[in-house]
Amino acid sequence: MKAVFPQRSAGAAWMVNEFLYFLIYAYPPLS
Repeated sequence: MKAVFPQRSAGAAWMVNEFLYFLIYAYPPLS
């Protein structure tokens, strides 16, 4: 987890984005 953002909203958005990308790469059929 690289949540090094001062704004919590920005950090949460980045974490969600990375999680979505992780899911897409981990499970290609779901994309």
